[in-house]
Amino acid sequence: MLSWLLDQGCPMDWDAVGAAVADEAAQQQAEAQQAQAKQEVVAQAGRGDGSHSAVAGSGGVFRG
Repeated sequence: MLSWLLDQGCPMDWDAVGAAVADEAAQQQAEAQQAQAKQEVVAQAGRGDGSHSAVAGSGGVFRG
């Protein structure tokens, strides 16, 4: 068993714990922002509002 851990009062590096939590929160926020930006691009493309441009000679043909 880990009796030595109990004997030492369960020492923790609380500064390291706090930094790890802050890093994880920042990473989650960045991922959420990237996902939102990607959704906005897909939504704009789906609306066909002209916010994206076609490249001439790309092989795509639009027949309306």
